[in-house]
Amino acid sequence: MSQTPSGYNCRGAVLRQQSLFFTQDRRVKRAWSLPEIILEAKVLEKALRLAERSWFLMEKRGDSIHSSLYSTARLAGSTTEETRAALRILGGVFRRKNAVDRISSQCLGQSGQEIKPLALRFLKIYINEIVYGPSEGRKNNALKLARAGRAAFGIRSVRSVEPYLGRVPGIRPREPDYTLDPASRDALRYFHPGWFVTYSTRLLGRSGAIKLMERMNQGTPTYLAVNPLGGYEEDRLEQLSSEGIVVRRDRRLPLNYVLESSPGPLTLTESYRRGLFFSMDFASQFCVHAASPRRGMEVLDVCAAPGAKTSLMAFLMKNKGCIYSIDSSPKRIRVLEKNIRRIGADIVHPLLADATKPLPLRRAVDLVLVDPPCSGTGIYWRAPEQRWRYSQKSLAKFSRIQGRILHNTAEALKPGGRLVYCTCSITLEENEMVVERFLRQHPEFRVEEIGATIGQPGLRGLSACRRLYPHLDESNGSFVAVMSSDRH
Repeated sequence: MSQTPSGYNCRGAVLRQQSLFFTQDRRVKRAWSLPEIILEAKVLEKALRLAERSWFLMEKRGDSIHSSLYSTARLAGSTTEETRAALRILGGVFRRKNAVDRISSQCLGQSGQEIKPLALRFLKIYINEIVYGPSEGRKNNALKLARAGRAAFGIRSVRSVEPYLGRVPGIRPREPDYTLDPASRDALRYFHPGWFVTYSTRLLGRSGAIKLMERMNQGTPTYLAVNPLGGYEEDRLEQLSSEGIVVRRDRRLPLNYVLESSPGPLTLTESYRRGLFFSMDFASQFCVHAASPRRGMEVLDVCAAPGAKTSLMAFLMKNKGCIYSIDSSPKRIRVLEKNIRRIGADIVHPLLADATKPLPLRRAVDLVLVDPPCSGTGIYWRAPEQRWRYSQKSLAKFSRIQGRILHNTAEALKPGGRLVYCTCSITLEENEMVVERFLRQHPEFRVEEIGATIGQPGLRGLSACRRLYPHLDESNGSFVAVMSSDRH
């Protein structure tokens, strides 16, 4: 009789996560889940190969899930269905990576050192789908997934993990596991790093931290900013409706809509091709509205690619004025240029530059918007690989980079101009503490109140700043500070 790994119990309570392959949680439009069908065998095989190869490239090059997957899919000539299936495979594994790693390690024991990387990656995919899937039809689903794995990678490649596949359908995570400390138990139960569990508990209390992590696992709505340039908002909505795209107005911000349903990928629609909308999270839209760009302004958008904030500023400025969009990546600049052409923004001037160094811009501007690199603790739902990529020690590195960028870009501001700082992180080190240090070094700046009741007040006495959280605001976790210069 096969035994389940230590720390797990076949009769224990089943976590309420949905299987990526076999069911869909209807409450979440962008969760890592597939439609309520069993994929055709060939599609599943190709999706497995695509996911495994992308995973390999992620480990080799440090790419994101989306970047590695789409580059791999282009080279392989994968269909949209295969690519979307592979995306959800990878998303699910990386969302639950700590729990999946623990099960695989306990399952393999000492023999884990002898397992080749490809076979180990397939075992982890298998564990994620079967252990965290629904109990109904579990054995049947396990057989189909095992068969697909053999067909995708070859029997020889997965032979080393074959003895363990039969054990997996009987495994249930036990709740709670009192051999672990409270933070470690919550880390496994809610699929987040232990340091983040401790950090968010200190920040929000245990109840708030749990709600935050649960929302990160479910995802947030998809938001669209409707393009008013060269047409009426109502006409844009009619076009979306004619293509079967159902949206709901979110009255918290103008031009902002929540995607209710779509017959297929938005990027394949005629409305997208014509630039009638831009997919943009609510928190990102809020940062732009907090900056309050106006017609005729000269604006500097720093770390601008792929261009969502630049696009919304062009919308709000009615395509009148000038926006200098800076990014340090040639590849991302090309994406920005493509997006700007698509939406018809004529006032945007992309610039390739590293904002941690003195900027090549030779003129002062009215408004600077800085959205620097960060740890991404506010977008764990959208980029689950970020959960495991950085540790708490990484915050100091990001904080130094953010401080340098803020200092350099402040030099480009006209007297009396506005400097807006925002991140998709919820940590103090990357937000309030960066602003505090900047204000000490630049006493001519002061923090302005943001004229909105959206979000929560900033911390450490910076109540004029705003914080957004996924579980409270249905958006990315985010921070925004608006500062103005008193120098003349």
